Amino acid sequence: ENSALVLDSAFEMMPGVKRIALVSGTAPNDSYGEEIFRKRLKDYSGRRFELIDLTKLSMADTLKRVATLPPHTIVYYESITSDASDKIFVPREALSTISKAANAPVFGLYDSYMGYGIVGGRLVSFEQQGKLAAKLALRVLSGEEPGSIPFAGEGTYASLYDWRQLKRWGIPVSAVPPGSEIRYREHSLWEDHAREILGVACLLMIQTVLIF
Repeated sequence: ENSALVLDSAFEMMPGVKRIALVSGTAPNDSYGEEIFRKRLKDYSGRRFELIDLTKLSMADTLKRVATLPPHTIVYYESITSDASDKIFVPREALSTISKAANAPVFGLYDSYMGYGIVGGRLVSFEQQGKLAAKLALRVLSGEEPGSIPFAGEGTYASLYDWRQLKRWGIPVSAVPPGSEIRYREHSLWEDHAREILGVACLLMIQTVLIF
């Protein structure tokens, strides 16, 4: 379900997608996430996608492949903790390297990937999971039976998007789902200093009138 939410967001913003390049490493946790993604992809039986398998490659080979992807492709990055050459990586740092080399938008599952090259989407939020766990623990400590507390899984997601990636791939902000948070937005001079600009303009107009 988690990866499906991210894919749904990608398809809504980019309806012309025909191919999905799956990137994942060789570590057990990498393979586990990869298998879940492959199962979720079967839920899209009504749409035909070409799956480009970029799993279990060396980082060098991965970078070459993502740089030459065909049109109408998106990259789904699961994680790379280790690659085919047994090199160890921090997953989000590997993501950053891949995103910079890719010629197609990159999507991922976790909010911890924000700022490292993913476009965004309905992401699993570790921050929200932590807050929810703390609230549940407090309720149990106050005397509630754990089995009587409903699990509000919806509260563990966050709709987040990276403005820089939207701009890079020509995705209009209007395509982002309403209510989403857009991070890393670069404001124009007018947006940051509208009052000062208007103040100076008014002052110049007054001076011009006085001179005349």
